[in-house]
Amino acid sequence: MMIRRLKKFLLWGMLTLGTGLTVLIILLTTPSILYANHTAIGNIEVYHSQPLPAELRTTIESALERVSSSEIYDANMKHDLCLNDGSKYPALVESVLGSDVFAAFANKVVVLGKYEEAGKFRQWGQTLSFDQFLAHGLMHNYQYRYHGFFGANPLGNHVQWKWEGYVDYQVIGKHYDMDDLMTALESPKGNFDWLNFKNGESTIKMHVKYLTLVKYALESKGWSYQDLIASKVSMEDLELEMNQGLR
Repeated sequence: MMIRRLKKFLLWGMLTLGTGLTVLIILLTTPSILYANHTAIGNIEVYHSQPLPAELRTTIESALERVSSSEIYDANMKHDLCLNDGSKYPALVESVLGSDVFAAFANKVVVLGKYEEAGKFRQWGQTLSFDQFLAHGLMHNYQYRYHGFFGANPLGNHVQWKWEGYVDYQVIGKHYDMDDLMTALESPKGNFDWLNFKNGESTIKMHVKYLTLVKYALESKGWSYQDLIASKVSMEDLELEMNQGLR
């Protein structure tokens, strides 16, 4: 009798867990369930609960311009942009993926910070550029498209300096010369402190290091994106080579 009850209990638990996971997957992959509205702007479907900011179209165009020269850019890829304007969807995503500025997975970019005005939003005590972090999220979507579900991070297990460095190189590093970046790295701030650039971008110092290494690899060594991903060189060895080469 006890064994039969235990089997029923385990079966009920498995069914409950399976149902819960199914509902969670449906909610994560179908943001329209938790948003009042959605509006198409080019290849980007914007999910929102409040009227769209007047400058959003210009912000999206600016973000796409930042990343359009990447060799993994796909002009035909469709994205979902999910705003943090009253829907419970961003909080759901944050509870699953953790706290961040924006979250990006598959073809989705989810705003986790609070929109302010004129293309700015606020998160972690910082006022940040909306088009910069939208471009960052879009680049992760292109990486997902390029590598596939199992090849993209986190399952792909690519080291952070390459994975994040390539994204920030496209979004920030391409727009500054090496002297600007090396000067930023000379800041006495810690690796997780924020650095601000003259065109309005911001990121933590560690990511500036990542994007500078990627800039050196792609522009000075002539590597492609695939060369970068496939290379076995360590961050420390490449940094040593870069510092010696730039003297």
